[in-house]
Amino acid sequence: MQVLTERQETTPTEKRDEALKQALLNIFFTDTIGSCHVENAVEFLRPLPNDKIGPVLRLVKLIACSVSDLLAFSFMENVERALSFLSVDQLEEWVTEALSIYESKGLHPARDFFSNPQETTLRYGGERRVATLEETSLGLSMLACGLSGKSVVFKPSRMPSTDTETIWMPGSFSLFPSRQDNRLFFRVCAIHKCAQIRYKSFLCPEDRLKGLFPELKWPEKGERPPAVVLLLRLLKEQFPETDVEAYFCLADLIRLEQHLSREFKGIARDMDLFKKLILERYEGEIRGLSGPVGELVRFIIYGFKDESLIQNPAIKGHALALCRPESSVLDTFCLVRQLLLFGPIDFGPVSRLLPHVGSLNLGALDTKIRQRRKELEENFVQILGSLVAKADKRQGEAGGEAEEPAKGAGLGLEDVKEALAMIISGAKKEERDEALQQELISHLQLQGNEELLEKLAEVSREIVQDLGQVPSFYVSSALDLATGLYDPRLCVTETEDQAPAFSFHSYPEWDFRRSDYRQNWCTLKEMTAKGSSGSFVRDVLKTYKGQVEALRRQFEMIRQDYKVVKRQRDGQEVDIDAFVEAYTDLKARLSPSENLYHRLIQNRRDIAVLFLVDMSASTEGWINRAIKESLVLLSTAMECVGDQYSIFGFSGMRRTGCQYFVIKDFKDEFSYQVKARITGISPKDYTRMGPAIRHSTEKLKEVDARVKILLTLSDGKPEDYDEYKGPYAIEDTRMALFEARQQGIKPFCITIDKEARQYLPRMYGAANFVLVPDVKLLHKRVPEIYRILTT
Repeated sequence: MQVLTERQETTPTEKRDEALKQALLNIFFTDTIGSCHVENAVEFLRPLPNDKIGPVLRLVKLIACSVSDLLAFSFMENVERALSFLSVDQLEEWVTEALSIYESKGLHPARDFFSNPQETTLRYGGERRVATLEETSLGLSMLACGLSGKSVVFKPSRMPSTDTETIWMPGSFSLFPSRQDNRLFFRVCAIHKCAQIRYKSFLCPEDRLKGLFPELKWPEKGERPPAVVLLLRLLKEQFPETDVEAYFCLADLIRLEQHLSREFKGIARDMDLFKKLILERYEGEIRGLSGPVGELVRFIIYGFKDESLIQNPAIKGHALALCRPESSVLDTFCLVRQLLLFGPIDFGPVSRLLPHVGSLNLGALDTKIRQRRKELEENFVQILGSLVAKADKRQGEAGGEAEEPAKGAGLGLEDVKEALAMIISGAKKEERDEALQQELISHLQLQGNEELLEKLAEVSREIVQDLGQVPSFYVSSALDLATGLYDPRLCVTETEDQAPAFSFHSYPEWDFRRSDYRQNWCTLKEMTAKGSSGSFVRDVLKTYKGQVEALRRQFEMIRQDYKVVKRQRDGQEVDIDAFVEAYTDLKARLSPSENLYHRLIQNRRDIAVLFLVDMSASTEGWINRAIKESLVLLSTAMECVGDQYSIFGFSGMRRTGCQYFVIKDFKDEFSYQVKARITGISPKDYTRMGPAIRHSTEKLKEVDARVKILLTLSDGKPEDYDEYKGPYAIEDTRMALFEARQQGIKPFCITIDKEARQYLPRMYGAANFVLVPDVKLLHKRVPEIYRILTT
């Protein structure tokens, strides 16, 4: 009996665990956190000493109540490791930084911060030599902008790389004893990646690279990826055991540093200082390097001063060629070709001795270069189209005769068109080189257009560096724009699409767990959508010509709709019902009504509709095209009916990065610019619907109309990168739609998500959405649904 009693007694550890469990249950009171989750948290906190339990629970409560339950659990999971580096006071500073990361970047980066305490606690735990990307990135922004010519973004990653718009670098660096020296790493790394952008490491005409590697199986048909990316992929296929991207970055480093040294003496001193620090740290290892790659590393670290460090004659010749002022990325590939002959090597020592060199992310690079190609095409077409259109306009104002060009300014308009025709008609390959492009530019020396000509020259040079020539269809598109679709407001220096205006707006967000709003929680940036050139709108109207005509007839019938008004004093016909009643009154010796006629009056449509287009990443491909086709057909038809309508797109990432794109405002005509913006609709990021709906409600409140409709085109449920997903996102969207209804706005949704019936009835109501199961039918259903909604 005594033994049984002893077994039933609670041990101190069990008492402590139970107390911890009760304390955590008092903190996590939401339905999403159950007893099993709390028991897991007890496991996380059990190893902590008693004197640290209280401060840790206080921080857990702070995170859970003010920010996120999920983040609080991530903190508890990693707090034991963090306390091995930090004191309790330092732990509070660490948590404060994590909360700042959550506010600025979202849940996942904050959880990543907690999950890596060995690195993220360094700045608080006495390791004062550590430099971080976060603390240095702000100072590097101006340097990067000056070197690369664009505003780049810095993001943490294990391996340094760039896609020409983002630079990835390690989150921290602590190789050297001094924090100032470690900061130099980030500066040198940023310089190297910006130099790749500045000196066109990723641009080279395909025909030149083919001549250097004729043995590779170059694709003959299909859309052409960037030539440098394509070649590196082909080399990876041929040398699967070799880190081809690292070979390329190492070889190109010689060319880039030589260009920088000639152009920027201060940057050259920074690079020399960094090499000196590396040499002091690894002098013995550097002296022992051998083989072609090792010799190249020594040649680089010793400042390119001693060419005898390179023993192989072929390697030496190509390395010295990269030191010449006229060297290009073609010379880089000559050295890469020679290095590949020696087979694969371990690149670990190279990454350690030259940590700023890094490698390449070919997928990200491919995407960004393709986007840049599209931008250059659009710019070239718009600038050249604007120049020719202006010249045509001046010719017309002068009574049909072209203006005399200024002295030394080049030839007249007909000469310009003749020069353009050389490219369009397929001039010989050797004629269509950069010299011809410069000749073309000289032909366009039209008086008063010096600024546009400079832009045209700059854009043309970059196109030639990438493609080897300006493609003929670029020029034909520009001529088509100038002569067939010219809008008097078309001017590159004046159009809003070139420098889209933007404004910021703050909106609350509904937290159903607290039954209250998070005030000013979301920041929405409204901006003009970027237009895109091309024949998309024209092709859609041609493809669906029969449907366009049918829609026009249907919508014209809506506009001409009449209704019968009975019991009128005068009208076109006798109202039989009124006549019978009057006759009955007369027989009953009552005074009959004189309103014995009915007449037809035209219905006055007083409707405003806002089309809200989901531009999230999930709309890529067929869905994006179907949405654009629907907008083209609907806009064309609505021009017949005369309803007020606007088109806006939305996307974004996290609560501070909501984006709202103006495609067509209520006051805009269905002009060339609007068609270009519809053509340019492309997938962006995530689907945070609440802020977009609230902003659309504000737009509709400003419109004077009897009927106001908010019609959303979407492919899925609301979701964002952070905790905005599941019930939280659905309830916030539902509340935003409820707010719209309170303003007299009728929300409606057209979706292609086959799971929509699981959540849309909760958000919109059972009768306020339509599921189009086949995306290829979207262009037919959208105009039909709109006609039904508004009649």
